[in-house]
Amino acid sequence: MVGDTTLHAVKWYDNRSVSLLSDYIGAHPVTDVHRWDGKQKKVIRVPCPAVVREYNKNMGGVDLLDSLIALYRTKIRSKKWYHRLMFHFIDMTTRDCLAAYKRDCSSIGMSKRNRSGFIRSSHILEKAYAKSGKNLEHKRGRS
Repeated sequence: MVGDTTLHAVKWYDNRSVSLLSDYIGAHPVTDVHRWDGKQKKVIRVPCPAVVREYNKNMGGVDLLDSLIALYRTKIRSKKWYHRLMFHFIDMTTRDCLAAYKRDCSSIGMSKRNRSGFIRSSHILEKAYAKSGKNLEHKRGRS
Protein backbone atom coordinates (compact mmCIF):
# COMPACT_ATOMS: atom_id res chain seq x y z
CA MET A 1 0.00 0.00 0.00
CA VAL A 2 1.43 3.36 -1.06
CA GLY A 3 -0.53 6.20 0.49
CA ASP A 4 -4.14 5.24 -0.11
CA THR A 5 -3.37 3.27 -3.30
CA THR A 6 -3.15 -0.50 -3.20
CA LEU A 7 -0.45 -1.95 -5.45
CA HIS A 8 -0.48 -5.56 -6.64
CA ALA A 9 2.86 -7.21 -7.48
CA VAL A 10 2.51 -10.33 -9.62
CA LYS A 11 5.20 -12.65 -10.94
CA TRP A 12 4.10 -15.12 -13.61
CA TYR A 13 6.13 -17.85 -15.28
CA ASP A 14 5.38 -18.35 -18.98
CA ASN A 15 8.41 -19.03 -21.18
CA ARG A 16 10.25 -16.58 -18.92
CA SER A 17 9.31 -14.93 -15.68
CA VAL A 18 7.16 -11.81 -16.06
CA SER A 19 6.88 -9.29 -13.22
CA LEU A 20 4.02 -6.80 -13.19
CA LEU A 21 3.02 -4.06 -10.75
CA SER A 22 -0.53 -2.77 -11.01
CA ASP A 23 -2.86 -0.48 -9.12
CA TYR A 24 -5.78 -1.45 -11.36
CA ILE A 25 -6.17 -5.22 -11.10
CA GLY A 26 -4.49 -8.02 -9.15
CA ALA A 27 -3.74 -11.68 -9.74
CA HIS A 28 -7.27 -12.95 -9.11
CA PRO A 29 -9.31 -14.34 -10.84
CA VAL A 30 -6.80 -16.78 -12.32
CA THR A 31 -7.76 -18.43 -15.62
CA ASP A 32 -6.04 -21.14 -17.63
CA VAL A 33 -4.29 -20.46 -20.93
CA HIS A 34 -2.87 -22.96 -23.40
CA ARG A 35 0.90 -22.99 -23.97
CA TRP A 36 3.16 -25.31 -25.95
CA ASP A 37 5.60 -27.26 -23.79
CA GLY A 38 8.70 -28.20 -25.75
CA LYS A 39 9.84 -30.85 -23.27
CA GLN A 40 6.53 -32.72 -23.20
CA LYS A 41 5.81 -31.97 -26.90
CA LYS A 42 2.19 -31.07 -26.23
CA VAL A 43 -0.08 -28.18 -25.30
CA ILE A 44 -0.45 -27.72 -21.56
CA ARG A 45 -2.71 -25.53 -19.45
CA VAL A 46 -0.95 -22.80 -17.47
CA PRO A 47 -2.67 -20.63 -14.83
CA CYS A 48 -2.70 -16.99 -15.95
CA PRO A 49 -3.34 -14.07 -13.53
CA ALA A 50 -5.95 -11.46 -14.39
CA VAL A 51 -3.35 -8.66 -14.65
CA VAL A 52 -1.46 -10.55 -17.39
CA ARG A 53 -4.66 -11.26 -19.32
CA GLU A 54 -5.67 -7.57 -19.09
CA TYR A 55 -2.19 -6.42 -20.18
CA ASN A 56 -2.22 -8.72 -23.21
CA LYS A 57 -5.73 -7.58 -24.16
CA ASN A 58 -4.90 -3.86 -24.07
CA MET A 59 -1.23 -3.67 -25.08
CA GLY A 60 -1.19 -5.85 -28.19
CA GLY A 61 -1.37 -2.86 -30.56
CA VAL A 62 1.51 -1.11 -28.83
CA ASP A 63 3.71 -4.20 -29.10
CA LEU A 64 2.79 -4.54 -32.79
CA LEU A 65 3.65 -0.88 -33.42
CA ASP A 66 7.00 -1.26 -31.65
CA SER A 67 7.86 -4.36 -33.67
CA LEU A 68 6.93 -2.69 -36.97
CA ILE A 69 9.05 0.36 -36.11
CA ALA A 70 11.97 -1.93 -35.27
CA LEU A 71 11.58 -3.93 -38.49
CA TYR A 72 11.17 -1.01 -40.89
CA ARG A 73 13.09 1.82 -39.22
CA THR A 74 14.05 4.83 -41.35
CA LYS A 75 17.81 4.77 -41.76
CA ILE A 76 19.26 8.05 -40.52
CA ARG A 77 22.68 8.69 -39.09
CA SER A 78 22.68 11.82 -37.03
CA LYS A 79 24.34 12.84 -33.81
CA LYS A 80 21.63 15.39 -33.15
CA TRP A 81 19.05 13.93 -30.78
CA TYR A 82 16.20 15.99 -32.20
CA HIS A 83 16.74 14.55 -35.70
CA ARG A 84 16.48 11.02 -34.33
CA LEU A 85 13.43 11.98 -32.27
CA MET A 86 11.73 13.58 -35.28
CA PHE A 87 12.34 10.54 -37.48
CA HIS A 88 11.09 8.26 -34.69
CA PHE A 89 7.83 10.25 -34.61
CA ILE A 90 7.59 10.04 -38.40
CA ASP A 91 8.17 6.27 -38.23
CA MET A 92 5.59 5.91 -35.48
CA THR A 93 3.01 8.00 -37.33
CA THR A 94 3.62 6.17 -40.60
CA ARG A 95 3.28 2.72 -39.06
CA ASP A 96 0.18 3.76 -37.12
CA CYS A 97 -1.44 5.13 -40.29
CA LEU A 98 -0.60 1.97 -42.20
CA ALA A 99 -2.09 -0.17 -39.42
CA ALA A 100 -5.28 1.94 -39.60
CA TYR A 101 -5.26 1.53 -43.41
CA LYS A 102 -4.96 -2.25 -43.03
CA ARG A 103 -7.78 -2.31 -40.46
CA ASP A 104 -10.02 -0.16 -42.68
CA CYS A 105 -9.33 -2.29 -45.76
CA SER A 106 -10.28 -5.45 -43.91
CA SER A 107 -13.44 -3.82 -42.51
CA ILE A 108 -14.70 -2.90 -46.00
CA GLY A 109 -13.77 -6.32 -47.37
CA MET A 110 -10.90 -5.33 -49.67
CA SER A 111 -8.83 -8.34 -50.69
CA LYS A 112 -5.23 -8.58 -49.52
CA ARG A 113 -4.03 -8.60 -53.13
CA ASN A 114 -5.37 -5.07 -53.71
CA ARG A 115 -3.77 -3.56 -50.60
CA SER A 116 -0.39 -1.90 -50.45
CA GLY A 117 2.10 -3.57 -48.13
CA PHE A 118 3.90 -1.89 -45.26
CA ILE A 119 7.23 -1.65 -47.04
CA ARG A 120 5.84 -0.28 -50.31
CA SER A 121 3.63 2.25 -48.54
CA SER A 122 6.50 3.30 -46.28
CA HIS A 123 8.73 3.98 -49.26
CA ILE A 124 6.00 6.01 -50.97
CA LEU A 125 5.45 8.12 -47.84
CA GLU A 126 9.18 8.59 -47.22
CA LYS A 127 9.70 9.79 -50.79
CA ALA A 128 6.81 12.21 -50.35
CA TYR A 129 8.39 13.52 -47.12
CA ALA A 130 11.72 13.96 -48.90
CA LYS A 131 10.14 15.87 -51.80
CA SER A 132 7.96 18.10 -49.64
CA GLY A 133 8.98 21.73 -49.73
CA LYS A 134 11.17 21.32 -52.81
CA ASN A 135 10.54 22.98 -56.14
CA LEU A 136 9.76 20.10 -58.48
CA GLU A 137 9.74 22.13 -61.71
CA HIS A 138 12.76 21.37 -63.85
CA LYS A 139 14.38 24.28 -65.65
CA ARG A 140 15.71 23.78 -69.15
CA GLY A 141 18.97 25.17 -70.33
CA ARG A 142 21.52 27.15 -68.35
CA SER A 143 19.29 29.76 -66.78
